[in-house]
Amino acid sequence: MKILFIGQSTFRLTLEDGTVLLTDPWFKMNPLWRAIPPALSPDQLGRIDFILSSHNHLDHIDGPSLDLAKKRGSAVIGSKRVARRARRFGIKEVFWMKPGEAQDFNIFSIKATPAFILWPETPSVS
Repeated sequence: MKILFIGQSTFRLTLEDGTVLLTDPWFKMNPLWRAIPPALSPDQLGRIDFILSSHNHLDHIDGPSLDLAKKRGSAVIGSKRVARRARRFGIKEVFWMKPGEAQDFNIFSIKATPAFILWPETPSVS
C-alpha cells in the first residue's frame, strides 16, 4: 500500500491492486479555519475510486471533495448525513454505514466505529 498525506485528516491510499481511496478530504481554503493549505489540489490527485468520510463536518468532506467525487465517478462512503449530501450533489454510488457496521468492498473492508466527545467535568463553585 502507498500512503500520501495531503493535510489534516486527508490521505490518498493506493492499495496493492491499484484501488485508490481518499480519506476525510478537505480542500477549501479558508484562513479562519485552515492555517496550512493541502499539499495537493483535487486536480493533482489523479484517479480516486472511493472517498471515505469519518463524519459530516466540512473539514472531513467539503464541496470541492464532492465535486471531485462527481467528476471522477468516485463512490462516497460515510454516515447517513454524508450519504444524503453526496446524493444531493449528484454522486451516483453512495454507501452509508451505521456505527458498528462492517462492509466489504472487494479488496478492502471498512468497519464504522462509533466516536464520542467526552467533556471534562466542570469544577463546582461553592
